[in-house]
Amino acid sequence: LFGAPPVVAVAAEDHGPVLQEAAAALASADPQALAHADAALHVAIDRGGDDTVRLRAVAAEVLATRAGVHELWAAVEPAMRGDARFWAQEDAGRAAALLEGLDAEPGAHEPASHGAITRAMALLRIVHGRADVSGLQLDEESALLIAAAPLLRDPSAKLPEPVRGALAALASPSVLARLVLALGHARAGDAAASRAVVERVLAAAPGQPVARVLARASSTAPTAELPTGDDPVVVAEVTPPGQPSTTPAPAGESAERLVDRGCKKAEAGASEEAVALLRKALEKRPNDLDALLCMG
Repeated sequence: LFGAPPVVAVAAEDHGPVLQEAAAALASADPQALAHADAALHVAIDRGGDDTVRLRAVAAEVLATRAGVHELWAAVEPAMRGDARFWAQEDAGRAAALLEGLDAEPGAHEPASHGAITRAMALLRIVHGRADVSGLQLDEESALLIAAAPLLRDPSAKLPEPVRGALAALASPSVLARLVLALGHARAGDAAASRAVVERVLAAAPGQPVARVLARASSTAPTAELPTGDDPVVVAEVTPPGQPSTTPAPAGESAERLVDRGCKKAEAGASEEAVALLRKALEKRPNDLDALLCMG
């Protein structure tokens, strides 16, 4: 009657669905999917449990991947460069905080956790523009992505031919590796090869913003260069989702310009404005592939 209270066994929480969602987000490299996975992982981390080390490692990889996507976005979309680089550094800082001291935790060297930690550390070097691999035991893809790091920071940089060839030869490349390869093809002036890679990405992840930008650029090459002095520049306005735009579409705007502006709105999350612009484009050019892709 007065003995110790009975011990109630508490079942360990199943984090399988959270980890599966993270794996799918990493596979697509879609910023929105990565954001959802990040939120779910942090809820699971806050609850604690036996899987905390693995959850932190995967959360770091998710954030580092999103930082890498934002760096790529900055490299291919001049109008988004400032915002995308800010988001990249913000995600990189959060990933670094999750990785701090994680190597010393029990379970950090189990294959699943160790792999996520190593990939996250490699991606952070890419985001910070570091092309060295010192201190890291990398798989082939991660080593190639680090070798390609200058491509993201220097608009005139080209992917070395051996790196481009090795990326193209990867048996199961990630979306991030394919996007880097597509950018490498584009910088080398091979618009057809860039478009082919991007189409494979969009077939698997239709909402991938970097792929959409590269698809538009490759479909208009070689004319998709900087505007000439006679060509009026339309600066993409990044309006927070849910807020009305203050800049109407100029009268007589071409279908190409409407598609370009509409796709930028879609990538920035301003869906209502994007749809309005893309519908105008489709009125001028029915069944335009890029407009339909951006409308989802």
